[in-house]
Parts: sequence; structure tokens; C-alpha cells
Amino acid sequence: MKVNKRIKVLKKIVELDINPIREYLKNNQCKKLSVNTLRKLLTIKRAKVLYYCQNSNNIRKVTPWEVGTCKRDVNVFAYKE
Repeated sequence: MKVNKRIKVLKKIVELDINPIREYLKNNQCKKLSVNTLRKLLTIKRAKVLYYCQNSNNIRKVTPWEVGTCKRDVNVFAYKE
């Protein structure tokens, strides 16, 4: 569930039936992949990759420390059970 910071209302994520990103990450659970890598592997536009990642309950956003960077925010995703 996502929380809107201004209103503090929980938004329920609607799980998509056909999600190629979820299927790929499910088959490769130990990998943490960026949006650009997923885009190249699956030949999908970058905006669609972000849409699939953000609208799935089984995909989590990786913290920057997990991938070894000191940035505040990274577009790297991994599969979660």
C-alpha cells in the first residue's frame, strides 16, 4: 500500500494480471536490477517498466546501500515474496 504524504490516505495497489517485470524478477529472485537493465532485457519502454514496478505488490524498491551507492534514491527493484 502506498501512502500519500500530504493527505495520509492509503492507496490500494491494483495488481496487474499481465506483468512481465514481475515474472522476470520472480524467475531471478537473487538479482537486483535497475530500470534501464530491465528495459534492455525485456525491450519495454522505460515508463512502462516503472509503471509495472510501482503497481505490483511483489516488487520492492531496493535501498541504495544494498547496491553499494551513497545516493538518496535509486531506481533499482527486486522481487519479494
